[in-house]
Amino acid sequence: MRTKTAASVALTLGLASAFGSPQAFGQSHPEYITGLGHGVKAVLYRPDSNPTPQVGVIVIHRTSNYLNHAACTQLSQRGLMVLCMNSRFDNNETIVNWELIAQDVGVGVDYLKNTQHMNNVVLFGHSGGGPTTSYYQAVAEKGPSYCQGPNKLSQCVSSGPNSVAGLIPADGIVFADAHAGNGVNALQGMNPSVRNREDQETVGIEADNDPIRPDPKLDPSSTANGFNPNGQSTYSTSFQKRYTKAQGDRMNDWIAQALHIREEIAKGRWRFPDDDSIIIARGSGSQAGGGSGANIYSRIQPFLPNAAPSSRNESS
Repeated sequence: MRTKTAASVALTLGLASAFGSPQAFGQSHPEYITGLGHGVKAVLYRPDSNPTPQVGVIVIHRTSNYLNHAACTQLSQRGLMVLCMNSRFDNNETIVNWELIAQDVGVGVDYLKNTQHMNNVVLFGHSGGGPTTSYYQAVAEKGPSYCQGPNKLSQCVSSGPNSVAGLIPADGIVFADAHAGNGVNALQGMNPSVRNREDQETVGIEADNDPIRPDPKLDPSSTANGFNPNGQSTYSTSFQKRYTKAQGDRMNDWIAQALHIREEIAKGRWRFPDDDSIIIARGSGSQAGGGSGANIYSRIQPFLPNAAPSSRNESS
């Protein structure tokens, strides 16, 4: 991905000068910005200490409310203009249309470039803001072809109200504890020890679903496979390879089922006319704040020497 260095250098210098000074001046009058379009919400933080900032920063997530994110005040204290944004999908994971989120970031970049006349715009991707901003930058640089083609499960469009064409590339990106995206989170957090016959949802109060009895060869909670209930687990290389391959196989099975459901909906032969949900037994919650207990790497000893055991959850 192409990024210019000027904005990143300016951002770094701004941070360095602020940390080196005895006093950092805050932002006393954040301004709620209206009319950006697409239902986007935004708050502008102008730096009190710098009346003519040249670098603007956009802080945005996929669904979380980032209007008062720590970066809003901390970066404006350091002389940067900061536009903290919520996408049109804020606080509602179920309505996310991923392809359209580039439009939401785009109105922020356009605002800072053409209304506030920033020389450089930097995207700040924290957690789920990482894939949000990197997706935007890729589409802005390469055009809609980036999110089109037979290797895409869902296609973006090049024309009409949902078009992601003509977006203005940012000048740099900062990734702050970002993750690789919901799809990767779902894959890595999916427990592959669930047997096929126990993975089929039968809905209804009186539904008869087989109890889950994990495949012992793939059960990450089995001491025979290296699980330690009292600390960091130690899984053999062969188990890790079997486990991650089984995760991929199970994910591909669910993708195939989802594509089949989508085809049936298009033909008017599905139980719902427009959409449906899929419940994956012992799958991860990849939405903001969700769990990813089946991530094999979260159970093993960290690679860093003398590192303390970690219980961090990076699925948001």
